[in-house]
Amino acid sequence: MLVDDDPDVLTLTRVFLLRIWPDLEVVTFSNGLEALAYLVGEPANLVLTDFRMPEMDGLELTSHLRSMENQVPVIVMSGNPIEAQALAAGADAFLAKNDIPAKLGEALVSLGLLPTQFPDEGRKMMTGYHAARPDAFDSRAE
Repeated sequence: MLVDDDPDVLTLTRVFLLRIWPDLEVVTFSNGLEALAYLVGEPANLVLTDFRMPEMDGLELTSHLRSMENQVPVIVMSGNPIEAQALAAGADAFLAKNDIPAKLGEALVSLGLLPTQFPDEGRKMMTGYHAARPDAFDSRAE
């Protein structure tokens, strides 16, 4: 599950995830409230959520999931330095948005969601896109 109010980030991250985890079913939402409503009735392998969004931000989403005793792995991503707050809210990991192209695959491996080896073309594709469109994961865009 991807949760971000930026359609470009949703699309780009979805493509990357499917390159490195081809059988993953990726559902996307533009805010935490929509994602939470979905997760009440549907399981997920992963929640990758932005921090700052309308309706319900990523920290609130994470806190609600943990209060419901939902142990789905959560990665909070942001252009803001909020790692401590994300982990305190119950997130399993934090990624700075500008690190997504290089570190998302590593984060999935560290959470045990991917084997230690994953297709390199996903990383190359993200790195190439980031070089062509550096603003896609720019912290100033939040």
